Amino acid sequence: MTYLLDGATKAFNAANNCKAARFLDVDAFWLATGEGQPRPLTPWPFPMILPGQWAQLDADFRRQIENNVAGEWMRLQQQSASSWKQAA
Repeated sequence: MTYLLDGATKAFNAANNCKAARFLDVDAFWLATGEGQPRPLTPWPFPMILPGQWAQLDADFRRQIENNVAGEWMRLQQQSASSWKQAA
């Protein structure tokens, strides 16, 4: 990567652009053209986990984490609904 940053190569082709975008955690099209957004407009919900780290996880493990988060979300919604009923 440093050879690209130092300007020691002219081989900044599509494959290298994709690798650089992944390394920098930015959109490859934005990196190549300057058009669009460097990162998605929707914020990443996990400040302690980078999107690149998430992408490296096994798909089954990601699904397990998503199921856990969804279950917790449903539990909190039910708890919130219960609180509203008690307040009324």
